[in-house]
Amino acid sequence: KIGTYDDLIASSSIRTTELLQGYRYPSWRKETKKNYRTLDLRPFINWSHIDDKLLDNRGWVDKGTNYDLSRLPTRKVSFCEVPFEILSPKENGGSSVVMLQNHSVADGGWGGARRKVSIPVGQSVASITFIRATMEGGGPAPIYEANYADGGYAHIPMIYTGWNGGGKLRAATRQNLWPAWMGDAPCGDPLILYAFEWVNPHPGRPVKEMSIRFAE
Repeated sequence: KIGTYDDLIASSSIRTTELLQGYRYPSWRKETKKNYRTLDLRPFINWSHIDDKLLDNRGWVDKGTNYDLSRLPTRKVSFCEVPFEILSPKENGGSSVVMLQNHSVADGGWGGARRKVSIPVGQSVASITFIRATMEGGGPAPIYEANYADGGYAHIPMIYTGWNGGGKLRAATRQNLWPAWMGDAPCGDPLILYAFEWVNPHPGRPVKEMSIRFAE
């Protein structure tokens, strides 16, 4: 049910996009029956959104317990009527998110982070909604692609957003993007995670897997 402050902000963002651009998100089309499915990321998680210790090369942005996503709700949740499963590090060997980076360990990257990942989908989809965030450091962005069972693929034009504050309504005029969760870090800094909904241009073609990678 929409009603929380966070959901009202997300709702206004989605509705503003619909009014300004005439664009309707598949996940919000009331006239169609929804058949949501969450993708299981457990085989691919390699990092934690909770940071237990400062500067130990582990955990979120490695700035310690005062500056992480420990207040993000875990397990099965719903953000603006769309279901997600937020994994708990305590229940998954200390990991909860898939971390990719554009630097090798030798170039100053974090050990354990990936440069690419392929996540099975195995069915036809109208859209796929991601919750993701860009961390500090800049550099090239990863490439997102949907690989179809027939051998073709579609580029996913991901919009890259940070996580540590910023204008809460800036997503209102960005197609496919809406604020999913807003909260704060233990230190009090405002935080925001955006959802990006990719609309499949070929919903009748089964998607074999979704790949995320940095260019070699």
